[in-house]
Amino acid sequence: MSAPPLNSAGGYNLEFHAPSDDAWYSVRAIFNGKKKELTVKFENFGDGEDLVFKPDRFVTACDLEEFEARFRPVSHQLQDWECREAKKGMLVCVSHSADGLDNRFYDATIEEVIHKDHSVVNGEEVCSCAFVVVWKHGPAKHLLHRKKIESICIVQSVSELDPAVASFLEVARQEIEGGACFKAPPFSTHEFSPGERKGSQRSASGMWFMQGDDEFKVGTQEGLDVGELPLLETSDDDDPHMGGRYALLVDNLEKGISPSEIVQFIHRETSVLVEAHISSSFFYETCTKAAIVVDSKRNFHEVCNLLDSPDHLVISQTGR
Repeated sequence: MSAPPLNSAGGYNLEFHAPSDDAWYSVRAIFNGKKKELTVKFENFGDGEDLVFKPDRFVTACDLEEFEARFRPVSHQLQDWECREAKKGMLVCVSHSADGLDNRFYDATIEEVIHKDHSVVNGEEVCSCAFVVVWKHGPAKHLLHRKKIESICIVQSVSELDPAVASFLEVARQEIEGGACFKAPPFSTHEFSPGERKGSQRSASGMWFMQGDDEFKVGTQEGLDVGELPLLETSDDDDPHMGGRYALLVDNLEKGISPSEIVQFIHRETSVLVEAHISSSFFYETCTKAAIVVDSKRNFHEVCNLLDSPDHLVISQTGR
């Protein structure tokens, strides 16, 4: 009999920092040891909004550290009688609405507390103080805003990692440290023949180079399928003009980029014509990925020299 999934203790007792909108949400985490997956369920959202994470989404220990930092205990709502506990420089989680309707929570630091006399309404103490905060992230990053006490939550320190999250991180860490001979990039799933495994390698910058003697498929959890690409395995002694199909899997692209933009950029810089296939991405992801396909070994190296050179960086207009 398999062990039941491990749930966060106490229901929605965690906050999760979502990459999609940079906001914090109340969640609970469920770890399924049999499937080796962590499900993040959002409070007041349906099951369709659940996020499911698997170990193969993480390539390095740094990836896991960044993911771990996205979880923390639920922040404490500052009560009316607790306003004097708020001090300048304190980290708080504050509600903010860009349109006056949809409230989301972002981290800020208290710049000033403007104390005012409290009143009593129906026997309850009511705080009238104002809190000037500086946003640390989100749509108003680095700006000052004046908030009322009902918008202020005190961020709690992480004394112990949630057991469901901790169990998932341990499994993912073991897989990374296991050092499998080939590890698929976080965004895609592949079907390889033994010959293709031998011809696959990853660069230091995170770009994947594929070559093999059969075929492979590129897909994502969203069902993207760019088709079967016949790839020829070659040696260093082969004719550099030799035909065939070579695929480069590139990460950290701007969301919204089009295949034609990639094709035009590479052609402008190298005079090489390529095919580009954009991966679909989850709503919480801040970037997207693409498969770039070339038709010869020489063109393969031309594009690699452009995208993976130690002498320069390829940066988008927004700095990615």
